Amino acid sequence: MAAVTPSDRAIAHMRTRAEGAQEQARARIAELLARAGEPLSAATALSAFIREHARVTLNFHPDRLLANGNTVAEGLLRDGIYRCSIPTAGARVLGPATSFSVRT
Repeated sequence: MAAVTPSDRAIAHMRTRAEGAQEQARARIAELLARAGEPLSAATALSAFIREHARVTLNFHPDRLLANGNTVAEGLLRDGIYRCSIPTAGARVLGPATSFSVRT
């Protein structure tokens, strides 16, 4: 059996989180589309477009110093977790879960 890599763990973690939130997200999308007078099929078309064209990037400064004196890169390598420490507008809208940690 092949060893589980940090990338494998990160992908599995994000997949589990996404699958757990899927039903609530679908209900919210249906509600928003209904308010806008749009059919639910619009979400299907939009999802297909996003899957085909969207890309996600994580931008950070690997040489930024943490409170313990290590760099972000050293902490990521040691812990296998990227911790976002900057509150964002999304965090204020979506709640504290948006201030995230990604386990690699």
